[in-house]
Amino acid sequence: MADVKVLKTKVKGEVDAVMPRLVEMSDWIGKHPELGSEEVESSKLLAGELKKHGFKVEMGVNGMPTAFKAVMKGKGKGPTIAFLCEYDALPGIGHGCGHNMIGTSGLGAGIAVSKLMKELPVNSGSSAPPLRRGTARAAAPRRRWRRPASSRE
Repeated sequence: MADVKVLKTKVKGEVDAVMPRLVEMSDWIGKHPELGSEEVESSKLLAGELKKHGFKVEMGVNGMPTAFKAVMKGKGKGPTIAFLCEYDALPGIGHGCGHNMIGTSGLGAGIAVSKLMKELPVNSGSSAPPLRRGTARAAAPRRRWRRPASSRE
């Protein structure tokens, strides 16, 4: 098992390395608001960045053209870590909800963790959730996750 303090230091360094690009993307999405299910350019921007970092990206998940799933395999079997990226805007308001920052934050976390995948027994994924305001569709059934009893304090 990898040293947690060492991994935290490494992942913080990876976040710092991608931070300028994350801010650039957040600013662009903030200046170009797209409503739910209409985020054509924003989804291309985020999915394209994940591809640049080695993720396998699938567009149009659950029949929604602007939803995507990006996956990177870790070493061996293990749990999957998911990072959600919301980037839809509000009608008449734009990104008053901060989804331009939420989307790029999830993206940055996914990218940072992906750089350590060879050291972790996990899989990583970033997803643009197809659940949008005013719709009743969700990406997948949700399961409640619980830490194993041996790791609870």
